[in-house]
Amino acid sequence: MRPRGTWRLDAGRGRRRALGYAWRDVGWDCQAERLEDGRLRCAGMAVAQGGPVFSQPGGARVAIVVDGSAIRGDLTRGGGRLGLQTAGGESDPLVILATSVPVDWLEAFVATLWAQGRFHAGTVDGELRVDTRPPGSTTVRGDLQLNEVGFDTPDGLLAGEGVNARLDLDVATGPAGADVSVGGELHGGELLAGPIYVPLPGGAVQVAVDARQRGGLWELQRLHWADGEALVLDGHLALDADLAPREGTLTLRSTDAGTLGERYLAGLLAPAGLSQVRLYGALRARAVFSGGSLSAAGVELDGVNAIDGAGRFSFAGLRGHPRWSAGDARVESRLSWSAGALYGLGLGPVDLPLESQRGEIGLTRAVAMDLLGGRLAFEHFVIRAGLDEQSARIGLGLELSGLDLADLSQRLGWPPFTGTVEGRIPSAVYANNQLTLDGGLTMQLFGGRLDIGALAMERPFGVAPTLSADVALRGIELLPLTAAFGFGEISGELAGRITGLRLVDWSPVAFDAHLYSNPGYRGRQRISQRAVRDISSVGGNFLVTELQNQALRLFSSFAYRRMGISCRLADQVCLMDGIGSHEGGYTIIEGSGLPRLTVVGFGRAVDWPVLVERLRAVTEGQMPVIE
Repeated sequence: MRPRGTWRLDAGRGRRRALGYAWRDVGWDCQAERLEDGRLRCAGMAVAQGGPVFSQPGGARVAIVVDGSAIRGDLTRGGGRLGLQTAGGESDPLVILATSVPVDWLEAFVATLWAQGRFHAGTVDGELRVDTRPPGSTTVRGDLQLNEVGFDTPDGLLAGEGVNARLDLDVATGPAGADVSVGGELHGGELLAGPIYVPLPGGAVQVAVDARQRGGLWELQRLHWADGEALVLDGHLALDADLAPREGTLTLRSTDAGTLGERYLAGLLAPAGLSQVRLYGALRARAVFSGGSLSAAGVELDGVNAIDGAGRFSFAGLRGHPRWSAGDARVESRLSWSAGALYGLGLGPVDLPLESQRGEIGLTRAVAMDLLGGRLAFEHFVIRAGLDEQSARIGLGLELSGLDLADLSQRLGWPPFTGTVEGRIPSAVYANNQLTLDGGLTMQLFGGRLDIGALAMERPFGVAPTLSADVALRGIELLPLTAAFGFGEISGELAGRITGLRLVDWSPVAFDAHLYSNPGYRGRQRISQRAVRDISSVGGNFLVTELQNQALRLFSSFAYRRMGISCRLADQVCLMDGIGSHEGGYTIIEGSGLPRLTVVGFGRAVDWPVLVERLRAVTEGQMPVIE
């Protein structure tokens, strides 16, 4: 019979300094036996406090086989198995064999290289050879297979979920620092690095990193990432203590800009509201870091198309090599497109001469392009790049001339307005997600004029964009205006103002509007029977006085002396008023001659959504019936 026995090992501490492991209150009960070939085997459950594996409920099963100076151990728990082998000589490495090992078993070792890394999901398979010579140094070589691994850092800037990878490792640590070489393939999962979120494809992504750590700082001597036609990235970087680029160069190329945009750029573009931008074509790019910041960047475009999924803009045939520089020397470049559109408004082809210095890039001269039968001219345009919202800004000046309002109305789904749009904005600045404009726009329409000033926008490309403005109207001919809206017939002229206008996601939430007939008008002022009925329908609680409703049917139109209405919108309620008071209400229309017509409103607080719905119903021809 083979000798058998029960051994009990108790130790206050257990430590493997080179690998980063430390336990306390270690206890191991093992059944010992001498095997037929003379080897000694001992197996049983081990428990401990403070470290991985053994500190979990029930501990883990440990089996050790000793053959002279050679030792082979197996640690198993659940479906995970970790094997350790050593020949026992001073020059012999420790061989670690992992089979379905949970990642948290290896976290202590990873922490010797990456102190901030935390692992919470996944398993590891593979083989590592650990050499601890000379004393105080550790070399680890081998290959690993990561299965559905999840990790993150306390600050949340780096994270991964469901990552599958095959990696070859060569890691050397010592008193001077660490040298790390990693190469292999990634297959699926998700990665987050600062603002960059990458859903990894199921196909192989080739990766290679050669890095050196000295004095707590990392230098990526070689960085390679190859994701088929979507992205090939190469470069070298020196990182600061926060792992931000300090010195180095990155180059990328893509022959499938569509996949590049969806997979790699969406997270970067999202804060600017451009996450739905789709790219098509091929491009190259280069970024240079110096002194802890980006010092130069450029992109080569070869027939790239850019389309905003939200329908705000599109550009076809983008070509050129725009270049940006933080230095004092002036750097010239060009950008052109064959066709473009802003909110469905077609832009003609254009060639933009560019220059950059001191962190800005802009036009070297004024540039004009065709728009709606007229011209859109940029007097100046400059972008100041920045790594945060506070330092980034866009400045421009533009002029509009001869834009066809009928064409604009058709493209935007407005009523069939006629006239032209003119205007000049000498200065507009986009910064901190807000667009502020000096100057204004003028529309010549329906024989009159509409002036828009005090323009400002917040989040123009983001969620729930807001617009504020003041609007002034004068000399607007009412007959073609009411015909355009299908609102009966009214002759005369309209004037007025809308101050404090504020739109959120292009819907009004606040304004103070006063609209009235032009008191200086010398022509006929008449209102049709249908217009009276429409006005009464929209108001809901307006009253036609001094003329019975039944009598409306006897006349096709009525003369009026003056009319006007005001609405102050706040909290989805319009506070209504007119041109004067009338028996506890307010006058909307004051008639003239015989038959005399007066329209009076009595409800001063009107629900805005209800008012809008009534306007929509009337302009779509859903005529009310007045008994």
